[in-house]
Amino acid sequence: MGTMQEPGRAIHLLMYSERQQQREEDARWVVMTCSSGIVEAPALLDFARSQVNYILGSNPNGMSYMVGFGSKYPTQNAPNPNALDGAIVGGPNDGDGYTDSRSNFQMAEAATVTTAPLVGVLAKLA
Repeated sequence: MGTMQEPGRAIHLLMYSERQQQREEDARWVVMTCSSGIVEAPALLDFARSQVNYILGSNPNGMSYMVGFGSKYPTQNAPNPNALDGAIVGGPNDGDGYTDSRSNFQMAEAATVTTAPLVGVLAKLA
């Protein structure tokens, strides 16, 4: 069974992700994983923090998936050539590979569905 977990430990629930076709299987994996017991709030917050850190550059690519953040970040966000500072792109594939190319919209497109969830998480972690 496939999972949403990347080798670099990121979980992606993205609209245009290459794994979108597996979303039902992935949802079953999450339910099975969480059904083994109660997950306490501190563990969930630690997990959320690890995901934010992954997005911001603590990943195998050493790359932030937030446009304009850090020293290495996407510069070819699809579909327009305008910089969208603060936007989150679709992110890496199953093997943590990322191609910074406008033609690869699954990875390079910034969208509300990838950026908005981070706002809530950051508000909680602040």
